[in-house]
Parts: sequence; C-alpha cells; structure tokens
Amino acid sequence: MAPTAGSKEAIATLPWLLAPTAPQRTIVLVPAVAYPTYADGARAAGLEVVRVPLDEDGVPAFDALSPEVWRRTLLAWTNSPANPTGVVYDVDEVVTLARRYGALLASDEVYSDFVWRGEVASALSHGTDGVVVLVSISKRSNLAGLRVGALIGDPGLVATLVQRRRALGLLAAGPSQAVAAEALMDEEHVEEQRARYGARLRRLASVVGGVLGEAVPLPAAGLYLWVRAPDGDGASLARLLADRLGLVVAPGAGFGDDRFVRVSATVKDQAIEVLEERGGIR
Repeated sequence: MAPTAGSKEAIATLPWLLAPTAPQRTIVLVPAVAYPTYADGARAAGLEVVRVPLDEDGVPAFDALSPEVWRRTLLAWTNSPANPTGVVYDVDEVVTLARRYGALLASDEVYSDFVWRGEVASALSHGTDGVVVLVSISKRSNLAGLRVGALIGDPGLVATLVQRRRALGLLAAGPSQAVAAEALMDEEHVEEQRARYGARLRRLASVVGGVLGEAVPLPAAGLYLWVRAPDGDGASLARLLADRLGLVVAPGAGFGDDRFVRVSATVKDQAIEVLEERGGIR
C-alpha cells in the first residue's frame, strides 16, 4: 500500500509517475464522461487522452478500442461507482484487455461505500497483476480536508510508486495517517454517512424534479444526481437552478457531457431545508 495525500493528488500524479516506465506508451484511457482529473493528470504528464465511449447503460466500452490504441496505452482508468453518473459496472473485461496488451489499470473506488442498488466488486477481485486501486477516507468518513488516501494493488507497481512518491515528497502527514487508521477501523460512522447521503439524494431529487416538472432519477451509487436538462443544455439548467432555488450545481460539460448537470449531496441538511422551502415542498 502507498499512502497518498488524498485520492485527487494520486489521480493527478499517477500518469506522471508511470510515464518514465514505458516511454513508448503515450495514451491514457479515460471514460467519455468522468471526473476531470483523470484527463488533467494525463495531459500534465504530456500524454494523450483517449476517451472511451459509453454504451447505452453508461458503461465504458473498452472493447470498442482498436488493438493499436491498446498497444500504445500506458494507463486505463475505471471508476465504479462512477462520478458523476453513479453507474456501477464490473471491470473484468477491461482488466482482461489491459493485461492482454500490457497496459496498467487504475480503478478509482472512492465511492464504493455508497451503493444504493446492486453490488460493486473491487478490481482487486480479479487479482493484483497490473492493477492498482485508489481509495480514500474523504467520502466514507467525511474527512476530505484530512487529505489521506492510498494506492493498493500490484506489489511491484506499488513498491515503485512508494519509492518515487517518497523521493518527491508526495506524502500524507503522519498524524493524518493515524487519524485515518482509526477511521478505517470503525464502520458505525460510515453507516451513518450512508443513511445521511441517501436521504439527501432523495430530497434533492424531489426539489430539482419540482423545478423540472418531472421525476429526477436516483443514482445506483455515489453522492450525486446526474440530471439531464430537458432542452439538452446543461449550462442553461445550471442557471435556472441557481436563479430559482439558489442551488449551485456543476454543469456537465466539465465531466464530458454538456446535456447534464451534477447535483451534489454534500450540501448540508439545513441548506436542503431552505431549498425545499424555496421549491414549495415544505
């Protein structure tokens, strides 16, 4: 295991740390709709980003990529449960493809404690060879400001990352790691967080649905509503929600699809009460 200063830092620096190990591999695979830091980190490392198309269920279709693309791939990103869509999927197919072509697989699993429908399996359930998983206490324990996460998986790869990260000072502070260790040994507070976020998602879906005049679907997992704008203009919907409710959301263009907005359940319960009043729900 390689402790990290939060998962975002690890996501951003992983392509940069890996690039010297295979200079002939210049591609990073990123789901077409995804957390922006996957692509930002790849570009910062001077690598090419190839977007993986989504199938009708919102699952990245890694098998749609050509063998030539795969042979040039350094790193493939998966994210189940996914940010922003909340889609849950099995990564067995992409693990097989990555191993066949000698690429590395990075599985971002920071939302795995918040699954509302179905089940989610870690990429490590398919073995550690060529696989590294990113985890964090920021979501499960509501400790984002502590900046503690970890890279877990392929022993040789993790050992290399530990050495390089230590040399560059990419470390989580010792006191922060001690707090994280205590948090990881307690599941009671995670259950409380899960109940809290589930309730917030339902309440936010009701508020936003009231503005749209139609039901807003709840995600299969994660902490966000991924809401499609009725007219296909996510930026316009973001402005409408800000004007009508004072609700600030993230336009979907930043995640790869400008038809949507992302609504976060990290807003406080008191703020949701205000939104409900403004929306005429209370």
